[in-house]
Amino acid sequence: MYLQRRSICSVSIDREIFTDKLSAMIKAVLLTIILGLTSCSLSVQRRGPASELDCFETISNMISKKNSFTWVRKQVQSLKWQSRRAQLSMLTWFAQNIWESPQLAQGMAQLMTELKLTKAEFEKLLPDLSKSKRFHFDYRFPKVVLIDNESAQFFKKEISVDQIAELFKLDDEFLEVYRNNSQESLLTAGEWNELLAQFKKLDESERDSVVLGRLIPYFSTLAPKERVLAVREGASFLKGDSSNPRVVTFYKKMKKFEGYQKKLEIKFQGLSESEKQINVMKALKTYENLSLSCRSKGQTFAKRQAAKNGTKFFMGVGLVSTSGSYFYNNWDKEKDSKWYGNLGYDIVTASIFNFAFAKILGNNQSGFATTSVKSYATFAGLDFLSAQAYSELFGVSKDDAVERLNEIVAQPEAREKLEQLFNELESEDLDGDVQKVITDLSQLNEVSSLEEMLASEETREKLIEAISLDMYYKDSGDWIRTGDKGTDRYLFHRAYDSIGTPKGIAVGMVIFNILCRDATNPKKALAKALSIYIADKIASDFIYYKLRRKAINL
Repeated sequence: MYLQRRSICSVSIDREIFTDKLSAMIKAVLLTIILGLTSCSLSVQRRGPASELDCFETISNMISKKNSFTWVRKQVQSLKWQSRRAQLSMLTWFAQNIWESPQLAQGMAQLMTELKLTKAEFEKLLPDLSKSKRFHFDYRFPKVVLIDNESAQFFKKEISVDQIAELFKLDDEFLEVYRNNSQESLLTAGEWNELLAQFKKLDESERDSVVLGRLIPYFSTLAPKERVLAVREGASFLKGDSSNPRVVTFYKKMKKFEGYQKKLEIKFQGLSESEKQINVMKALKTYENLSLSCRSKGQTFAKRQAAKNGTKFFMGVGLVSTSGSYFYNNWDKEKDSKWYGNLGYDIVTASIFNFAFAKILGNNQSGFATTSVKSYATFAGLDFLSAQAYSELFGVSKDDAVERLNEIVAQPEAREKLEQLFNELESEDLDGDVQKVITDLSQLNEVSSLEEMLASEETREKLIEAISLDMYYKDSGDWIRTGDKGTDRYLFHRAYDSIGTPKGIAVGMVIFNILCRDATNPKKALAKALSIYIADKIASDFIYYKLRRKAINL
């Protein structure tokens, strides 16, 4: 990486540059002194006046160091026991005092990475960070990267290809590859420069612009650390070094392009040779770009389009499939208000979950395992909220219990009904305190009249509680019985999703890849995606609703 390298253009150091550098040095020394005094002040507050003796020695040692970032880093790390607000306040102060020091700027980038800044937190610091003339900061979660502005200018649209050629000293072959790939590539300016150096190491006979053109989008599919190593081995890739495992992996992936090219040649064999060649190369280039850009670790145009289409797909198809699955698996139940209420609730929650699922996959830049864990955590939070809502909407309310009590009291055999209810509850695995309440009520029912029991407000409340429990147990499942329908639902989903979420992510990734890779043929992409989705949905929903009914009777 050449993020802190000198300018590619060789320029003479004039008076203005010398003045700027001198000013930066003076400001860096002043910043060091201020930070030293701050450190000493905090030390005195913590350890007492005796620590003042070390202050001047500490500041002297800091000034003598070429890079004061080590000390700065310790100060931020010392804030880990404090609140996030305190950490961000310290970072804001550093951001306002970076000036033009490469060491402090690089240190700032590392600090922001170590503290795992969110995008919102980074954007709050951005106005201060943007004041630097030499550097700018790029947020590439979870890293914050420092980029010198001279390198960054290569990617500005107002810089012409001729100017880039002059800055990079590009030859014609490399320039053509750069022209075709720079906009979508994730390579940094330093990586482009390194790749150019690798390209120039080769003899004229070894320079293959076709392989180079495939290499650029392939590098974008690698994680940043892997990409840096791969770029440094650019010459090995271009020569096809079979002793390098990374190179072998690349050429294995490239073989499928050769197979696709043969299929295209058969498809266009009715055309003249020149037309055939043009059509084959055009279709092949599109196929290569989509295949590689859809696997990119960053956000490419193809992935952004697939994210939009994927969100529409999962929202639309998910709504229909949820309704159909509910009808099929619950058709034998009585079609009362509860049946339709659960249907509506499933449709609403499924829409929310499908939207979250599509957004996670659409913005995904992680592997299968990381995405599965992230999705499980997201769904756990959404499930917790939906469980609370379900308890409020469909749980046994006090009014329901009072109404049921009045129905029992109105019957001639009310005492027998209550005794039967108490016996049924005593057979359940109840909490000790609840079990005692039921036992006391049962004994009271034997020695007291119904009127006496109802006359006591305390006894009446206990009766209502007992009836609420009875109504819950009569409507509960066999496996999960917590006393609350919403909690039952939450625990069931957490258990089911331990397998269902990874499976869903795997299927979702396949569907997103199809929507991305086959973007030039939307009908074909939709047909493939639908066939996979429907096959998965039929099997998984059948299992889901059967298990749900058995576990929690929903």
